Amino acid sequence: MNKERNKKAGVSTLPVIFCLMLLLFLYADRAMEGVRRGLTLCTQTLFPSLFPFLILSGLLVKERAGDLLGRLLNRPVRALLGLSEKGAVALLLGMLCGFPVGMTTATAYCDSGDMSEQELHRFLLFGNNPSPGFLIGAVGTALFGNGSLGVVLFLSVWLSALIMGILFHILWGKLPQMKQNYEYGNEKNSFTAHLTTSVEKGFSSLLQIFSFVIFFSCMGACLEPILQELALPNIAKIVINGVLEMTLGTGLAAAGLSPSNALVLTAFFAGFGGLSVMLQLFAVVRQYRPHALPYLLTKGLQGMLAAGLVKLYLVCAAPSLHITDCVSAFAQGLLPHPLSSGVLIGASLFFLVLLLCGRKKGASRARP
Repeated sequence: MNKERNKKAGVSTLPVIFCLMLLLFLYADRAMEGVRRGLTLCTQTLFPSLFPFLILSGLLVKERAGDLLGRLLNRPVRALLGLSEKGAVALLLGMLCGFPVGMTTATAYCDSGDMSEQELHRFLLFGNNPSPGFLIGAVGTALFGNGSLGVVLFLSVWLSALIMGILFHILWGKLPQMKQNYEYGNEKNSFTAHLTTSVEKGFSSLLQIFSFVIFFSCMGACLEPILQELALPNIAKIVINGVLEMTLGTGLAAAGLSPSNALVLTAFFAGFGGLSVMLQLFAVVRQYRPHALPYLLTKGLQGMLAAGLVKLYLVCAAPSLHITDCVSAFAQGLLPHPLSSGVLIGASLFFLVLLLCGRKKGASRARP
């Protein structure tokens, strides 16, 4: 039965693979340019903004330094979303650092037996969104020239995510709660060993992310001439690109639409995340066999809800909107992030304080 199903799946995907290979042959120059653009985005933006957080989040899990934070957030998060203490920690880290830090943290907790697979699958549906550094710094301040618009985007995306989480809690009920283990590191698992493992896993996760970013950048560059030749409305071309890759769609929206419509569509892209982000997250959690259809439906609804919240803000507040001249640089990942350094330092200090508190508490418990 499984062999027959796999055979049918292979036959159905063969035309898609053939078309993609044909694109690479027909638009080899554009494909290479797309790879260069993806590499630039990875090395200049993703590596410095993600790598430290991937290491620190892994270290936070292994040192069990997030237990105190989980206890503080446990009651409100469990009441509203049904998540456990560890789910609350992953949610907060995802909110501070953006994807895929929240997902890697949740997966690490699931690997250690502190989070159930059911909770991991539910967390995947709403707990992964862009970071405040990206939405407030890159999109709001640098692209739209107004940091307050970035704050509105950030709040709308996360409010829509929390609304989806509350609906899941109401519709699907309570999640199975794993027995929480509060034992801290011992001599067999020293801080040095945990740090080494966290660096290795963090770099491995980052390479997976880079692979998807470069691949989608390459295929997006190959699709550009085809979309230009098709008699599609400009909005359709922007949506197609944004569904594939959030950053590219945002840049095209800012270049081809009015500022208000561009902001609303940006909220949708940020809430949805794009197929590139979906595959990045699925690579992190692949051992637990995530399902694509529930994810796509949920994120699509979240994107529409986030866009609706931004539209409501524009109608009620009527802010002054304009697009800066950094659109092309934004689409290539070259846009400076005014908040990146501050967010990086602040979040890193937050991680380090938790680690120090966790080790101090663990040392006090180890005393006879």
